[in-house]
Amino acid sequence: MSQKTERIIIPRQVIKILKEKNMRFIIRQMKETVERARTIAAFAMAALLALFLGGCSDSGSYLLESCVNPLKPVEFIQPDGYRSLAYNFKIGNRQPDTVLFFIGGSGCHSLKYYLRQYLDGLSGNIAVFALQKRAVGDRMTGIFGCPPGFWKSDYFDQWLSDQSAFIARTLNAIQPAPKRAAIASVSEGAMTAAAIAAANKNITHLVIIGAGGMKQIDELRLLTSNNESPGDIEVKYREIGADPGNTEKTLYDHSFKYWSSVLAVDPLLYFEKIEVPVIIGFGEADTSVPVESTLLLKERMRSMGKTNVNLIIYPGADHALKAGKHNYRKAFFQAVSKWLRQPAASSAIR
Repeated sequence: MSQKTERIIIPRQVIKILKEKNMRFIIRQMKETVERARTIAAFAMAALLALFLGGCSDSGSYLLESCVNPLKPVEFIQPDGYRSLAYNFKIGNRQPDTVLFFIGGSGCHSLKYYLRQYLDGLSGNIAVFALQKRAVGDRMTGIFGCPPGFWKSDYFDQWLSDQSAFIARTLNAIQPAPKRAAIASVSEGAMTAAAIAAANKNITHLVIIGAGGMKQIDELRLLTSNNESPGDIEVKYREIGADPGNTEKTLYDHSFKYWSSVLAVDPLLYFEKIEVPVIIGFGEADTSVPVESTLLLKERMRSMGKTNVNLIIYPGADHALKAGKHNYRKAFFQAVSKWLRQPAASSAIR
């Protein structure tokens, strides 16, 4: 005996609602598809970025981290109204007792592609904050050059002004105040970090990779004499001095405006005023900054009776603390983690 199947009648209004919801679902799916495409594009661009950065990155892990667990930008409004991008994340599972501000090196590639992985080895309960340079977008890689707005704002006084405002306002907003407020800086960023550490009494520690105490013009002279930076630096120095605001003429991929703002700055004037603990990681075989520069800083601090600087020189390592296939950067940040937890009085020059 067969059963009679009842016909289910769906009201037109319900069908209309279902269609509307389905359309919303389709639209949502389209948006998600577009976002996935953007992620894939960003992944491809990040891959190119890793190749171009060479020794300054660990391409595989950087790509994985930046695409699978990307940092999201937040807006920071500068005193002059400019809207900068910034990033932040936490290390550790407990309430942070340390705030660390990261100031990167040169170029216009986004911090999102490397910030988290660059600090691999750092442990504890730390809140990390980093300000992007002006005119650098969230997804920018710098592979195909930097925008005109970047060249106009890529100079020392602008870095110092922007980073000082960012650090001061961020620290003022954190309640209760952290036990430690550190700045970690790389190469170009070290001079900005030193200037801030010398002026901002809320900074308790300074971390530096790949920088020392010489003026950059003296570093370039030394590198040129060692044939590590080709060309007649004295001729270029005079050209820069004659046209200091030019953002189209370049030397070593930086504008004359950039060079005129940094070449004659004496970092020792900042370091001499810093009373908080400082730790420096430097590659013995660095060809971007001569090892003599950091040795000069060590000797100057020693001659002044200052014992707040720790210097770690890694044998055979380059500007990124890499020696062949071995990367000392993780070991350096592991050392930084222990150093941050030590009483300030225990810091001494090594």
